[in-house]
Amino acid sequence: MKTSEDRCKSLAKVIHDLDADVLGLEEVEGEDALRWFRDTYLKDMGYEYLASKEVGYYRGVEQSLLSRFPIKDVQVWTNEDLAPMEKYIPKDADKRKKEGWGDDPKVKEPLKFQRSPLKVTIQLPDDTTLIVYVLHHKAGGKATVHHRELEALRINEMLKEDLTKNADALVAVVGDFNATPMEKAAKVYRDKAFAGFVSAYEFRPEAGQAKEKKSAAQDDADSDAGFDESTDASASNSQEKSADSAADKKAAKNLYLTHITNRAIDYILLSPALVKLAVPKSFFVFGTLMPGSDYDYKKDEPPSGYASDHCPIALDLKVVASTTAKPKIDAPTPPAAKEVAK
Repeated sequence: MKTSEDRCKSLAKVIHDLDADVLGLEEVEGEDALRWFRDTYLKDMGYEYLASKEVGYYRGVEQSLLSRFPIKDVQVWTNEDLAPMEKYIPKDADKRKKEGWGDDPKVKEPLKFQRSPLKVTIQLPDDTTLIVYVLHHKAGGKATVHHRELEALRINEMLKEDLTKNADALVAVVGDFNATPMEKAAKVYRDKAFAGFVSAYEFRPEAGQAKEKKSAAQDDADSDAGFDESTDASASNSQEKSADSAADKKAAKNLYLTHITNRAIDYILLSPALVKLAVPKSFFVFGTLMPGSDYDYKKDEPPSGYASDHCPIALDLKVVASTTAKPKIDAPTPPAAKEVAK
């Protein structure tokens, strides 16, 4: 298999337009391929530092990261046993369903990460440290829900370990979760009983406007209370407002779909200390070209300008600014990944 030049250029254009200081990536062929792509298409981006490690996936693709800031440490868990994570999930089927967990599969696959998370420790310009987990949870829909949940639970344990060592640790989790926001594999990260991280979706523009809208709605209600209008007029007004509200909600939702299947399955999650650095209203999904509904990726050539079946997502953080370093063709190699296994 070979990625076409058109698609490489399309990917590069998106990355240029996004202009992120730290960029998490999934489904990269390997470190050599990433270095080639960077040195061929991203030479002016200042990505002096990169990490891409074997994560145990049978197809060979990896999680990766590009950074304008130095990488101090890289870690993967290619042989991690996920079976102990069963302790968090109720055995009783009714309780399991009530709490939102997936069904207990009759036949279980080997309980390891299908793709280990990639943990990268980055030195920021103000001498603080940012830890980024780049993950790609197991795909497969309903049939693999349980496996995804076990992966999420183990990563949550890792996050809790980071915060136990340092409650003020700056930690971000980014990537393709293959789960919508209210599915347990995504929701568990935001549960205070587990890691208690905060989704960057809380920093979308609409989130900042919610209180303003609520206040405006209350003002309208107070104002309307002084008028004696007919029942028909009030009912008509109410219906119009309801229709407008539904349309607004649908339009807002469409802004945050990240996948070709019209789902939101990609996230940035923040530790409590990192939340304090997040810029209000700065989160967004970067819209990119998607094929039409009749497109079949198994048979059809991607249209010109197509970069990926996922849209990038981004969030601004308030850290001390620094002059972007000039790119180097022979960039430093990050530390070797630590293999962690029980």
